[in-house]
Amino acid sequence: MGLADPGSLSPKHAVVTYISARLFADGMAKDVPRTNTNPAPILRVLAAASRGRADAMGTDIARFPSDLASPVWRRVTELTTDPGLLSSIERRVAADVLLRLGYVKRASALLGMDGVDAATHRFTDTQVAIKEFAVLYWRSHDPLALEQLALHGASDPSLDADTRLSLATFVIVRNGKLRIETAEMHQAIGLGESALAELPVNHCASSLAKQSYYRGLAFLPFLRHDEAGTFELLDRALQAQADAVPRGELEGLAWTDYAFPLFETLAKTNLLTGRFDSALAATDRLLELSPHDHRAWVARGQALVELGELEEALAAYTHMEALGGLPAAAATFYQGWIHEQLGNPDLARACFERSQSIDPTVEIGVKQ
Repeated sequence: MGLADPGSLSPKHAVVTYISARLFADGMAKDVPRTNTNPAPILRVLAAASRGRADAMGTDIARFPSDLASPVWRRVTELTTDPGLLSSIERRVAADVLLRLGYVKRASALLGMDGVDAATHRFTDTQVAIKEFAVLYWRSHDPLALEQLALHGASDPSLDADTRLSLATFVIVRNGKLRIETAEMHQAIGLGESALAELPVNHCASSLAKQSYYRGLAFLPFLRHDEAGTFELLDRALQAQADAVPRGELEGLAWTDYAFPLFETLAKTNLLTGRFDSALAATDRLLELSPHDHRAWVARGQALVELGELEEALAAYTHMEALGGLPAAAATFYQGWIHEQLGNPDLARACFERSQSIDPTVEIGVKQ
């Protein structure tokens, strides 16, 4: 918490947040690469709650407790007080850091987005367009208006190809997650293909953007129950990830940030299509990329359960619980379910009670 140096148990998305903040604080925002993962703003609040620090849960970064604030935190707070002194690139990086830390209102003010809604907003600066979109996404919004804004941005020639491709991908993934094939989805695919053709070749960031697009595009054949088509596009995503050759530590960090959701998608898709050995293999890669991320252990536990390896699945969920935070509730619930299958009713009951003491709603979420 407080942008302290990442520890040995920090997940990679926390490392991205810290390094982005540190470079911004040091006047080196131009060196921060675009990343793919968007941690939920609620994570800081949950981390503060788990430590019994209600004073760190507020919405004003300036009121964050001084004993938890690192020098980087204090510098970020200071620099974001007057957005007029920041360049477009600095505002992009600062807004990203603020959103990652859970300060949506501060990010909104920084970008001049207070009072702006998705139905009327238009992007005017390609450097900050994605962060303006992210502010609108994390605020209360009309999903259809946000989708139309993304389509408008994806067709705007004043925005760079990477930004347009990201906005098109958002629309594809949104409809894919809703399990519906829509005209808007096909419009986004057309716009995405146009943006894809404009990306530079033999460029790490462009290859990573392609990976994200192909991964999202795989929703279309998946919705049509076309397994071959789904995995053909995921293979394209894998090839694009392989084509992205990072130059230096920062691009390497971006490479990992894009790779994690790719292998998470592969794990989930293989699970849904009954390819349990392949799902487990994908979780091996997840653990190589970010061994302290609870999402990797969720996927691994699920794959092991499907393979009938209940003892190994129990070990995975026990490790996940040890990572702490709100996901420990789901981890202990899964442990309880496995103990039921193994004929250990007392252990199962103890796990369910521990899960409920952390989060009484977890049973509903897990079953959904």
